[in-house]
Amino acid sequence: MKKLILEGFQQNYEDLPSKDQKLTFKVLEEALQRKLNIDGLSIDILKTLGLYDDKKGYNLAAQLVADENSFRIIDMVKFGNTIEELNI
Repeated sequence: MKKLILEGFQQNYEDLPSKDQKLTFKVLEEALQRKLNIDGLSIDILKTLGLYDDKKGYNLAAQLVADENSFRIIDMVKFGNTIEELNI
């Protein structure tokens, strides 16, 4: 039912505002610095990644990739070219 309501508003679950608006992204920032050679993580980069909106603040997607979040269990793996190769 919630999914249908969200679809009616043309919104995805991960776009809903996060209850926690005091999020930090040190791990994400370090990864982006290594991969994209950025100086630091700015609010503009968070907006570009779809993690922050001026009106709503951080969304649930931002909460997922934040340094700490209130979700019970999240296991994420990024595979390389094969299932045996992990990108860490």
